[in-house]
Amino acid sequence: PLDDSAGVAGLTDAAEAFALIAEAEATFVSRGDESGTHNKELSIWESAGAEPVGGWYVSSGQGMGDVLTMANEQQAYTLSDRATYLAFTLQGIELDVLVEGDPILFNPYGVIAVNPDKGPHIQVDLANTFIDWLVSVPTQELIGEFGIEEFGAPLFVPDSEAWREEAGSDVAEAEAGEAALAVTGSAAAEWTLDDLAAMPQVEAEVTNKDGETQQYAGPSLVALLEAAGVSEADTITLVASDGYEVDVAWGDLQDCEDCIVALQDDGTVRSVLPGFPGNTGVKGLVEMRVQ
Repeated sequence: PLDDSAGVAGLTDAAEAFALIAEAEATFVSRGDESGTHNKELSIWESAGAEPVGGWYVSSGQGMGDVLTMANEQQAYTLSDRATYLAFTLQGIELDVLVEGDPILFNPYGVIAVNPDKGPHIQVDLANTFIDWLVSVPTQELIGEFGIEEFGAPLFVPDSEAWREEAGSDVAEAEAGEAALAVTGSAAAEWTLDDLAAMPQVEAEVTNKDGETQQYAGPSLVALLEAAGVSEADTITLVASDGYEVDVAWGDLQDCEDCIVALQDDGTVRSVLPGFPGNTGVKGLVEMRVQ
């Protein structure tokens, strides 16, 4: 809202902002529809250690456009994707973006070719051609320009590996002595790159989208989680340095002897989960959140 009664403007920590909103009991309009945005909002409340209950918290059960309209009418806080927000600015809503830049707010899109073993109708060559085109630098540049002419700002942010390498914004290398990987949530632990390198190394191999076998080595992912005190859990969320997240069932992981945290030559870490969907191979892995 324009008056920002909770005083969150300029913060880059979403959980801190949510905590201040709850403390001030400032009106907050939630989608309340179990959508991805709603679930993201709930995870931020949890990180903030705040419970969104009371007259100040409005669970609307509506889509993003209706929620923005309600927030505008009530001059309330809400959590929105940027594309819908920018589109509604053309309709005259008077809401300012107060908090942005926290990786927890990133909402990455991914593209995965379907396993050709699933049926003869799957045209994996065409799928891979499309993927290569989508993640290429020229296409990513088009994505980064989309919306600027109409809204004055891009609707999406390019983030493919090829684009990041071209732009010189690849994942940051952990400096010596810094924690490279952390376990958070219902368990806690941190390891530096040296810590990870000193652990027993397990070899693993996966097949990439081009059918090529890639080999990796690193400590057992399950052993790391157990060392952090994880015995019972529902989900392990793998989090990348760019904000990308993917959930993996703890029960499935426990049976995986060659699921590892691989050490990369560039000083980063990635998850390697043979037999799991390709999107679980998280590059720039920095956190494993236990739920």
